[in-house]
Amino acid sequence: MFCILDPETVKVKTTHHVQFNDHVFPNKNQENLNQNTESFVISGSLDIPSNTQINSNCSEIPKTQYNVELSPNGENDNNQNVTTDTLWQYKGYSWMTEPVDDSKEIMSNLDPASILTNSCQTKKLANFVEAIVLDPKSFSQAIHHPDSKQWLAAIENELSNMKTHQVWSSHEQDESINPLTTTWVFKKKTDANGNLTKYKARLCVRGFNQQEGIDYNDVFSPTGRLASLRLLLTLAHQHGFQVDRMDVRCAFLDGIRNKLLYIFRPDGYNKGSKILKLNKSLYGLKQSPRCWHKALNDALLQMGLVPTKTDPCLYYLSDHNKPMWLFAHIDDLIFKGISMIQDKLIQQILSEFNLENARPLTSPLPSNINDLKSPDLEPCQNPPFHYRRAIRLLQYLVQGTRPDLAFSTSFMSQFLESPSKIHFKAVEHILKYLLGTKGLTLQLGGNNLQHDLNTIIGISDADWGGSKECRSFSGSLIYYQGAIGWRSHKQKVVALSSAEAEYNALTECSQDLLWLKQLIHKISTIKCSGTLFSDNQSAIAIASNQIYHHGTRHINFRLHFIRDLIEKSKIRLQYLPTTYMVADSLTKNFPIKKVKNHLKTMFGNEATIPRYGDVLGKDPSGTMQQLP
Repeated sequence: MFCILDPETVKVKTTHHVQFNDHVFPNKNQENLNQNTESFVISGSLDIPSNTQINSNCSEIPKTQYNVELSPNGENDNNQNVTTDTLWQYKGYSWMTEPVDDSKEIMSNLDPASILTNSCQTKKLANFVEAIVLDPKSFSQAIHHPDSKQWLAAIENELSNMKTHQVWSSHEQDESINPLTTTWVFKKKTDANGNLTKYKARLCVRGFNQQEGIDYNDVFSPTGRLASLRLLLTLAHQHGFQVDRMDVRCAFLDGIRNKLLYIFRPDGYNKGSKILKLNKSLYGLKQSPRCWHKALNDALLQMGLVPTKTDPCLYYLSDHNKPMWLFAHIDDLIFKGISMIQDKLIQQILSEFNLENARPLTSPLPSNINDLKSPDLEPCQNPPFHYRRAIRLLQYLVQGTRPDLAFSTSFMSQFLESPSKIHFKAVEHILKYLLGTKGLTLQLGGNNLQHDLNTIIGISDADWGGSKECRSFSGSLIYYQGAIGWRSHKQKVVALSSAEAEYNALTECSQDLLWLKQLIHKISTIKCSGTLFSDNQSAIAIASNQIYHHGTRHINFRLHFIRDLIEKSKIRLQYLPTTYMVADSLTKNFPIKKVKNHLKTMFGNEATIPRYGDVLGKDPSGTMQQLP
């Protein structure tokens, strides 16, 4: 957020949007200063993006002194100088109105870091002054911070947690041990409206110094699938259950360490010896997540809750007369009734990339998608934003509540290594589409596309050779009273025909459908059937019959997994006209009108697909018949 100074009214306003012009400098000559302007100081704490990058093309900032408080004569009334070493505390910007050819000729008391070079400028001029107070990056910065009292209180609270959980004990210094170092991490916590709620200090071990085989062995810790969470919410709605959520305070401090580890006494803790022996796991250790999961798993087992084999983070009470389910992982999701939405995260993303007031778009990708894989594209020398971070944030949205972004995000993930300007524009296009659709909510429960409520529906599709550059993309949607799971990705094998590509997609979708069916059977008494839809008659024929000829004999036997499922009546195949094929939007870029049609089905807003007998299918023999 920026504070804007109106030179006429001499009033300060706040805004998220400013534009720069570094060709004009009104303070080049000190006599141009307005002697009638009163001195002012801007203070306060403003949040800024945590992953800000400094452009490597910007001129190097010399280590000089500059004044924080501005006055009419250009002097600091408090005579308080701040060096660039303490740039984390204050940073002042001021604008000038006279063009200059060389910024080095500027005569001013301003910090040179405030003068933007051509490579760092944006499009238009704005008059503003900004003063920000960043979160401290170290213990020494915290105790000299303007909010030092609050940070010291947060440090004391964290050390109190260490004592309560008996995380460490004093140990005599020994040359045979190699203690790890620690660091403090400081962060201001805000509520949904951006209001400051607390000062958080966390003590972390520098785990990157750990040596495998000496300080740790196994580090894997399971993470709950969001598809499992969506299923639980659907079942809760179906049975009218109450949904509660909780956060375990100081979770990692409850994990029992599985290796003998020592740390140096952290800053701010002056009791005992200089070497501390860890009794519990601590934030930053590579094995901490595994230790916490083991402690949680042991506690839940004692309570009678059993983990499922299909998702080890989903627990259920074995007594079906008193059903209880527990999902052990959740973050950044908001539940509103039977809907799921990540509107707070979306707002943070748009704010980080300065697109809050951009023009919303109604299609996920631009129409020139085939140009994105041109071999003649050169890497962008001055990237406007962090490409990998943008894709990572979009991917998290896809996994949570936004299946409509699955194809566009998967497609743009191909250019992580050296994105060009056209790739940055395409990702910005996705973000503008996100701006226009940020109100979309994923509806769970009640709507099963006019099919039986105990039917799991799988919708599968593939785009084979849709363009010379895209090749084969698979897309699938698993539906159980709402969208439970979805995927969009490039096929791992080269298909020789559209039928083979669709057959590969059917096999992949059948795996997800079978997983969900087994999970429902395990945690409830519901008996579900599975129906898999495809719009390719040849793929249905290959899956339903033991066809063996020159067009199919080369197909890997693992892809025939679906034949076994059909033969054992675990799933049923049904033809679906392309008009209803919602998974099409998971395999290719669609025009605006068609995207809107598929959104209703994806997000469960009174969408339908034909039931058995509602459409005409074509059997392998070539005769038309009504599907059973």
